[in-house]
Amino acid sequence: MTAITGCAVDGHATRGPVDLDTGEFGSRQSSALSEGTGGIQWAKLRGIRLADHLVFPRDVDGDLVEIKLPLQPLAAPNNIAAVLGGTAADLPVVKRFAYGYTVAAGEEGAGALGFSHAVMVFDSPEAAEAAADDFAKAVMADDEYTTDVRSRPIAGVPDGTRTVQFKTVIGETAIGFTPIGSMLMYSWGQAKDLARAETIVKTALVKQKSLLDPMPTISDDRNADPTGLIRGTVAGDNGGDPLERSVYGTRGAALQFNDQPAAYAAMSKAGVTAVSQDGTHAYRTAGKDQTKGLADFLLKYAVGYSDAKAAASPRDLPSARCWSYVFDYDARHGCVVEVDRYVGESTGTTLKEAQQKIAAQSVFLADL
Repeated sequence: MTAITGCAVDGHATRGPVDLDTGEFGSRQSSALSEGTGGIQWAKLRGIRLADHLVFPRDVDGDLVEIKLPLQPLAAPNNIAAVLGGTAADLPVVKRFAYGYTVAAGEEGAGALGFSHAVMVFDSPEAAEAAADDFAKAVMADDEYTTDVRSRPIAGVPDGTRTVQFKTVIGETAIGFTPIGSMLMYSWGQAKDLARAETIVKTALVKQKSLLDPMPTISDDRNADPTGLIRGTVAGDNGGDPLERSVYGTRGAALQFNDQPAAYAAMSKAGVTAVSQDGTHAYRTAGKDQTKGLADFLLKYAVGYSDAKAAASPRDLPSARCWSYVFDYDARHGCVVEVDRYVGESTGTTLKEAQQKIAAQSVFLADL
């Protein structure tokens, strides 16, 4: 329990003592992030910053409406296995890999339409060129899941793109690797017909190049959280989620929504400059007058499930708005809260867990 007398944590006057039920989460404030001094820490930080320059799947194909795995910064050579498979990850050129970021998406539910995309940074332009060649050869290797493996040009892709196509039991697949300086763009498209798969790859590479060409040099500032925003979140469970214990820019945070353009527009309108992620999320807006629109969007986005319903606010925290979705064996619950210039967001396996998390987070945000 967290007792506060006379004023709620969101600044509104109350008629009596505030007695928040924070459960175990009241003692689980996230600690400050250490500077990215180690190899993996530094690579993850640069990958997170690179995420602010990645193409949105929805902008590649309007039917890519569901984010899939992997979705993560690439901070070690073996991470490439999550993107390209184990054979490519074992190539000598992978030792020259520095960092990157990857995102994947598909159509709603099970289906043939799929998209996997990454930008990988190597230690030199020569290494990026070699990686394009070596990776293209590696994905052309015959296996039991692919047939009709070939390499033919895809009209409209950027110059220097190495392309691969093949068939699977699901449909047609196209792949493109394009080096740009020390960076390598990778796009994988899958559809029932080859023309659409190739269009996915072409669109992704062209739009990605337009984002990378004017991109400023990734900051070499090793401070991952200059505003201390991570301390406004509840600590995660240390379950190995690569998205936890991190602070994203607006576009990088939007990558994690199914509707990336809508999320980016809502955060931009609110002047969001940083989004911290751990066991909960915290959004830093341009000011306290900007929080309601963002909180409204997050709530509307979360309750987009067909049978989601509004749920009770936590005790003594009426400003927090909660929702619940329960269907057969599937249940999701969450809450949002506005505190000064911040918006907090929690989810839980039960409504009580989500309520306790948001109550604890409201206290943490009030202290920033």
